[in-house]
Amino acid sequence: MDQRLDIILDKLNSLESGQVELNKKLEVMKSGQDELYQMVRAIRDRQEETDAKLDALSMDVHHAHGEIAGVKDAVKELREGVIFVNRKVADTEYEVNLLKQRSSNPFG
Repeated sequence: MDQRLDIILDKLNSLESGQVELNKKLEVMKSGQDELYQMVRAIRDRQEETDAKLDALSMDVHHAHGEIAGVKDAVKELREGVIFVNRKVADTEYEVNLLKQRSSNPFG
């Protein structure tokens, strides 16, 4: 009976030391898990910052695109105005030349 009790106590001691070892490994795993969590959190925070910067950049590009479209419209209007003025100048030059010809030739 004492021998069986000694065997049981040896097995119990073996189980306890195994449990202590498992607890140590669990602590190491928990520490690694905490470190991994912090790394993932830092990555997520950085990604949120990057997303915000990308959104701001996208808004800037859209704003610039709108301004460019406005400038294109203004250039088109200016071009049309210049064409109109050129035609008026040409018409006026033609009329001035006709008047000069008439004034230089009173019988014409």
